Amino acid sequence: PLSDVTPLSLLDVAGGVIFIVGTYINLWPEYTRHVWKLDEKNKGKLYTQGLWKYARRINYTGEILSFVGYVLINQVLKLEEH
Repeated sequence: PLSDVTPLSLLDVAGGVIFIVGTYINLWPEYTRHVWKLDEKNKGKLYTQGLWKYARRINYTGEILSFVGYVLINQVLKLEEH
């Protein structure tokens, strides 16, 4: 029943925000690079625009953030004392 549902904690909200930001950082640069590579004049060139100008593997940063957010939301790591 709904009476058994616990309200969202600050950790849940933070985890959700981190997950969404991480997913965006993972997917958006990949999409923009894909669109850029569709243009024949860019064949063989390195894409250094958008978020890719900050790191060579920016999508990995997003993936890590997504996993951290997932862990926080699901409270896989119990942060409370027993």
